[in-house]
Amino acid sequence: MKRKITLLIGLSLLIAAVGYSQAPNPGQAPNAQSPNSPATQAPGAQGQTPAPGAAGQRGTTPAASEKTFEGRLTKVDAATKTITVAAINPKDGDPKDMSFKYGDSTVVVGGDKTVQGLATKTGSTLKITYAGDMASRIEISDTK
Repeated sequence: MKRKITLLIGLSLLIAAVGYSQAPNPGQAPNAQSPNSPATQAPGAQGQTPAPGAAGQRGTTPAASEKTFEGRLTKVDAATKTITVAAINPKDGDPKDMSFKYGDSTVVVGGDKTVQGLATKTGSTLKITYAGDMASRIEISDTK
């Protein structure tokens, strides 16, 4: 009888330990993969964060590390995949012009929904969501 009780206690502790190791961390989504789970990952994928804009279509709320910049489009350089935007009302100490890189994962909202289509929209008001110098989202507010 004592062995059965000891076995049951040991088994319940084991189940609790396995359940705890697969529980999400605070702030982690419940369906996210636990770093302790044995699911296969791509080689070298552990610990990597996706590039800005890699999430594809996203809501209107930018990620915590992303910033926004509003201005008028002044230049699109397809060769270097950069756009230059002039601030509408620059404040003291703020840059008057900013350049942003774009890529295949950059989401364009409005217009013809491509960065290359912006080349004919010089003077349009844009709202750029970016991290570092990479634009993840470009919203065209109006066209001139």
